[in-house]
Amino acid sequence: MNLAELRAAFRRDAMDQAEPYGWANKDVDAWLNEAVEEACIRARLLRFTDEYSMLPGDESAEIDHRCFEITRALWCEADGRQRELDQLDILERDANRRAIADGPRGFVHRDGVLDLDAPAREAATLKLEGYRLACPMRAETDRPEIDRLHHRHLVDWALACAYRIPDVELEDASRALAAEARFERHFGPSPGARLRRAQTANTPHRNQLW
Repeated sequence: MNLAELRAAFRRDAMDQAEPYGWANKDVDAWLNEAVEEACIRARLLRFTDEYSMLPGDESAEIDHRCFEITRALWCEADGRQRELDQLDILERDANRRAIADGPRGFVHRDGVLDLDAPAREAATLKLEGYRLACPMRAETDRPEIDRLHHRHLVDWALACAYRIPDVELEDASRALAAEARFERHFGPSPGARLRRAQTANTPHRNQLW
């Protein structure tokens, strides 16, 4: 389905096919693009692989801002030696910078930048693998980059967003919750929800005796 077809599906499901529309096209299009991003994050639908040439002294690499998760970082030196880099938090990176003398061993990923925990000592290639977001749909004929079997389910996210807009006639909390539940059944829970569930599952439960 292309953007125009997805928008038409939204209007059919929302019973919003007569002009003047309850929800503007620009808003519907924004919700559909948001749905694609949300689907990519929840279900990890789009993989990426990339390589970066690193020069002596380099301490970071600019990467595509759509790359939201790095699952593997491989440091490949000119003599054939390779090692996997660990993903660190900022405090670990700063501690490593004072201790490492033979080149990077880890990295921090933030906002389109990959910061190494030590500068490159010699020319090397940084190979990355992970997951990325899709390119946004702008033209009527643009299609989501994700597999077409997922396309129809994107409308549910747009419906959930639409029904949450404060409006005396259009706001409908129950329909918003139902649409979001359908979206979650297909694409899975958000990463934040998964983390909360894991934390709850790992928390010891004790009965209070009175």
